[in-house]
Amino acid sequence: EETLQLAETLRATFARTPCQDGSRLIYATVSIGAAWSPVLGVPLGAAMLIDRADQRLYEAKQSGRNAVRHDTLEGAATLG
Repeated sequence: EETLQLAETLRATFARTPCQDGSRLIYATVSIGAAWSPVLGVPLGAAMLIDRADQRLYEAKQSGRNAVRHDTLEGAATLG
């Protein structure tokens, strides 16, 4: 839960904080995907965690961007 709160704080802060390019202010957004380990008590390797987080990131972008998506406890119960 702390991880999700941090991800949401990062997303919201990024969205409301402009970057300056010369005299222009540029606003941007960020999408975040998160995955958990262990799943069903089995630790996941780095490659699988990255793949699962990438899947959640793709879901965030598909939902309109500027979002946080993560494995649910139910979703984390199945590998792949």
